[in-house]
Amino acid sequence: MFPWNLLLAATERGAMSGIEQLLLFFPLVLISSLVYGVTRHERWPVIFREAVRMAVWFGFFTGCMFIVVFALSQFN
Repeated sequence: MFPWNLLLAATERGAMSGIEQLLLFFPLVLISSLVYGVTRHERWPVIFREAVRMAVWFGFFTGCMFIVVFALSQFN
């Protein structure tokens, strides 16, 4: 059994804690930024540089969306 399956089994059905969401978020950002870099370039140094740039962009965009949703949830 994978470690994240152990974490998911410890919570209620259909609910994920913040640490579980982060455990799924970081690999998603890593994979998506690498795929983006590979589809645009052919040399590995350029691919890694583009992947880091896109990972920062994805993280910044996700952080901004979190701040907006968090701010809106405070009015409820």
